[in-house]
Amino acid sequence: MSEERKRKNHEYYLTHKQYFRDFMRNWSRNHKDEVSQYRKTLKLKMLIHYAGNPPKCACCGESELRFLTIDHTKGNGAEHRKQITGDPQKCSGSSIFQWILKNNFPEGFQVLCMNCNMAKSNSKVQFCPVHHPELYY
Repeated sequence: MSEERKRKNHEYYLTHKQYFRDFMRNWSRNHKDEVSQYRKTLKLKMLIHYAGNPPKCACCGESELRFLTIDHTKGNGAEHRKQITGDPQKCSGSSIFQWILKNNFPEGFQVLCMNCNMAKSNSKVQFCPVHHPELYY
C-alpha cells in the first residue's frame, strides 16, 4: 500500500472514528467465539516462541496455559503498555501479543506464570523471590 493511500485511510478513520469503534464493538459481540479462538491462538504462538513447545514458566516450570503470561524481562511493562495504548491500564494481553507479532518477536520478553510474574513485579530481577531467593538476598 502506498504512503498516500495509508495517509488517506488514516484521515478517513480519524473523521469516522466513532463509526469504526461502534462497528468493531458490535462485530466483537456478535463473533465472541471467533475472537476468543483468535486470542487463544495468538497467545499460544507467543508462548511457544518465547518458551518452547510445550510452553512453561521460565521461573517455576508451570505449564498450565491459562496461568502463563508474557513478562517484560527488563521490568518496563507499564512503560511499554503506555507506549502501545497511551494508558497502561487499558492495554490488554491481546494488545501486547499483537504488538509483539507486528514487531517480529523482539527480545526482552519471557514466559512466566501469573504467580511468578506478580512476585517479581516490584523488582528489577528477572525471576521471582519465591523460586530464586539467591537473587534477592
